[in-house]
Amino acid sequence: MQEDWWERPVCFLCDYWWAFLILLVLGLTAWFTRDYWMPAPPPTPVATSTFIPTSPALEPTFVPSETPEPTATRVENLGTGDVQVTLIWDSINDLDLWVTDPAGETIYFDHKNSVSMGELDVDANPGCGSTTTNPVENIYWPTGEAPDGIYTIAVQYFEVCQSEARTPFTITLKVNGRAQTFDGIATEKDELIEITTFEMKR
Repeated sequence: MQEDWWERPVCFLCDYWWAFLILLVLGLTAWFTRDYWMPAPPPTPVATSTFIPTSPALEPTFVPSETPEPTATRVENLGTGDVQVTLIWDSINDLDLWVTDPAGETIYFDHKNSVSMGELDVDANPGCGSTTTNPVENIYWPTGEAPDGIYTIAVQYFEVCQSEARTPFTITLKVNGRAQTFDGIATEKDELIEITTFEMKR
């Protein structure tokens, strides 16, 4: 019987199957051990960034040489009455207390008395002069004088007088003998922070 053309490769595989098995084993061995005998590929370049330093803290505003050294005192005798608003903080930075009465008139360092009889009687660290490390500012209306209506309290960061600009503060509000406190943080010069509004009723 004459051998068909397709039987020759089949017989070849039948006779030399072991050679193909060896080649297969060698190939798989080479593949799984390639990390040991193949050269490592060059490292992939990693994008780098240039370090840019952040801007420095605000520069301190130096107190003139003729200004006395800061003192560590807190004013104790503050004006009080129907309405009393007191601001305290613990640095020589200059914060300013603002209180606007029901008529829209604002009491602050440059306008210390209002038509409604309100008064700023203590102004601390003005323009970084005569500084104290325990400053206080106080605005009040004497007993029987505060008009009824809505008042607004705000704090202005007037001047940075030392390298640390961040300045925590506390507001104490007394209305007809009842007290509340509000905590805040002033962080940059010229910032105006509205603290709260309240109503005065007789």
